[in-house]
Amino acid sequence: MLIKLVERNLKRYLKDYMGVFFSFLSVIMVIIMYAAFLGDNTLAGVKNSVGDIPYVDGLVMAWLMAGIVFISTVTVPVSVLGLFSEDRAAKTLDDFYTSPIPRSRFVLSYLLSSLIVTTIMASFNFFLGQLYILTMGYGFIPLIDVLMVLLVIMLCSMTYSCIFFFIAVIMKSNKAYGSLGGIVGTLIGFFGGIYIPIGVISASVALFVNLLPFAYGVTLMRIAYMPVFMTKVFEGAPIQIVENFELFFGMSIKFGSTVMTPLLMIGAMLLYSAVFFGLSILVMKKQKFVA
Repeated sequence: MLIKLVERNLKRYLKDYMGVFFSFLSVIMVIIMYAAFLGDNTLAGVKNSVGDIPYVDGLVMAWLMAGIVFISTVTVPVSVLGLFSEDRAAKTLDDFYTSPIPRSRFVLSYLLSSLIVTTIMASFNFFLGQLYILTMGYGFIPLIDVLMVLLVIMLCSMTYSCIFFFIAVIMKSNKAYGSLGGIVGTLIGFFGGIYIPIGVISASVALFVNLLPFAYGVTLMRIAYMPVFMTKVFEGAPIQIVENFELFFGMSIKFGSTVMTPLLMIGAMLLYSAVFFGLSILVMKKQKFVA
């Protein structure tokens, strides 16, 4: 039954061509903004820090592509999980809940649908980015890094699917949830330190951003995506210069004097997933349509 529910959700989503397009709208916005002016400013900033050396343009492009892939893992779940809001508005959920199937299985069907679609679309963006970097004269990143990026994509897809499903559950209006996509698409570039590096904003705002689950996802994506370029650009550089660059461009997260390890970030994202999954089930059991 779970597989059939997932298949149903996938077919419904993929038939909505406009929904699929708007899933990529934030990605398109980032590409346009970088092509227009952000790309040159970011590249100039990096060159001022490390000098006009080989691989520096590849480093900036890898940083951008990591951000674009990350954005996909946030905006696509918002779009896919609109299916739940639509089902509730159409009273389809009432029909589902007359069956003896556990409520948690219905939750899983939406989450798995979101996980599958998001992983596929974000992976597609990743490989497109790799092809673009190839046209710049650089090769593909090593296979181990590719696998790490794909694992981070899956982790982000799962975490943000759980978060936005909970939001879909508590937002009883289909119209209200529909407006969420535009808000998330606009803000995620700032919360992820993609439009401007995290080091540019004030310490208090940076602290707030780093407390959000989005900071962990985009940081892990950059850690997985950029090691080859980091090694080439900073070969022989003092460790302090490397650490300052990582903090400024959102490749590490620091609270006071403590730097979060990748393992801690992964643990935090798994915790977010578990908490919001549990909250979704709890809220659904208390709502009237889950009688």
